Amino acid sequence: MFLLLEFQSSVDPTMILRVNSYTSALYRKLVRGGAKMVPAMLPIVIYDGETPWSAALGTEEIVPKVQGDMPNFQLRQYYFLVDVRRLELEDLPEDNVFSFRVRVARCAWPLVRADLRRWKDDPAFAADSDLRRALAALVAHELKRGKLTPPDMEPELEQFVERGDLGAMEALFDTVFADGMERGMERGMERGMEQGRKQGLAVGREQQRTMLADQTARKFGQGTANRLLAFLAGVEDPERLAEIGGLLIDSADGEEFLSRAASSVERH
Repeated sequence: MFLLLEFQSSVDPTMILRVNSYTSALYRKLVRGGAKMVPAMLPIVIYDGETPWSAALGTEEIVPKVQGDMPNFQLRQYYFLVDVRRLELEDLPEDNVFSFRVRVARCAWPLVRADLRRWKDDPAFAADSDLRRALAALVAHELKRGKLTPPDMEPELEQFVERGDLGAMEALFDTVFADGMERGMERGMERGMEQGRKQGLAVGREQQRTMLADQTARKFGQGTANRLLAFLAGVEDPERLAEIGGLLIDSADGEEFLSRAASSVERH
């Protein structure tokens, strides 16, 4: 069986036709090369766009239904869609490169940082410089897209990517979130104090969530931290985040902590 992977950042209404053309092109090449049979094909579209995917998943959605024996003579093609921004983070396997790709796309920075911390000294990753560079490039792209790194840091960031330095990328989060509040306020001075205040507070809340998830992973494991992030993203009140931090200290196990944290969020 062959896997056909197509990465998309925007919805393409012609995707089913593109998938069919890719499949046909491969089969033509194999048959022209002397193959009597061609392998089964599983097309997978990996989509990380902001809006939900709306294009047809199969030819039956774009070809009108016909009667009698006519369906036997119609083109049939489908693909499997992975919409990474709408996957449940807690359902993803840990220590997995695809899960890392999804976490980066979702800006789940505590989980991304935990992966980088595990992998920076892993012999398997140390031996694969291409993979290290690809992972570092994913993180750098999303950080720059979210304007989480100042312009003067970009040359250093590019060096990390070129070296595939996962340790430096992991340590970078300390700088990014430590400087975030100040950068938000500086931008606010230029664009208006109110806007700057909101930006600064938003970065501050993100820093609180990052630290809280990191502490949860250290005490109760990464699985508990993943589940915490599912409802922590909607918490905007710094006092509520601080209260949840206190619950982390007082709780005996992960299930007790998640239950108490959820109750705290629901009350407010």
